[in-house]
Amino acid sequence: MTNGASQGLFVVVAIVVFGSFVLISYLLFRDNLKPSLSGIFKDGLEQATDNLTGVTNEKYLNFSTTNGIGINGLNSSAYNVDGSIKKNLKTLILPNTINSRDLVTIDFMNSNITGTSTSRFAGVEKIVGNSKLTKVTPILTYTEIKELDLSQTQVTDIGQSFLKDNKTVKKLTLGKQFSNFGYAPFQNSALEELTLTNITPITNLSQGLLNLPSKKITLNAPKELEEQLRSYESRFKKVNYY
Repeated sequence: MTNGASQGLFVVVAIVVFGSFVLISYLLFRDNLKPSLSGIFKDGLEQATDNLTGVTNEKYLNFSTTNGIGINGLNSSAYNVDGSIKKNLKTLILPNTINSRDLVTIDFMNSNITGTSTSRFAGVEKIVGNSKLTKVTPILTYTEIKELDLSQTQVTDIGQSFLKDNKTVKKLTLGKQFSNFGYAPFQNSALEELTLTNITPITNLSQGLLNLPSKKITLNAPKELEEQLRSYESRFKKVNYY
């Protein structure tokens, strides 16, 4: 028998032995393996579905009605045994509905876990709002969120002290329906980039741009707002009109 034939026979025998071992193990422990295998398959299927649609599965979202129908974070199913967030949930693309109702609010103000300073959004780095969203409450200082994209939402205003003292949110995009700033929403924040997409004038612009972090923010805005924004350009690091 040649060396090649010997090696081929060895591989076949190894495969048969390994296959027999796997089969015997399954027969002996199948009752214990079934739940684990089922869970692995189910989690894998759900993650694959989420990746294909791009929209976060509502089963991970913590339903809240405190400031309108919506969410105030994630629930325990969004985290691994070691407490780390599931990797596909670091970016949340919000569904239009939750519990068969329109999801219209992100409630950051009530996102802390009772009795702690831990946010229910722990581990989330980016949130993309849905087309039904109309309200976002001020973001707490201890969130880990780096980017908030409200470009596809119906949010018309951001309230007083929206990002005040927040040190994580670097990027904020507002939608075409946006029209009003609350008082000093960016005071002492870490914001680095603000993008406006609305083309109609903004009310209370002066109070909205009050106490901006000096020359730290890049502003992106439609050309239609250039005349209104011109007198405020010196407060920004850079202004881009498109």
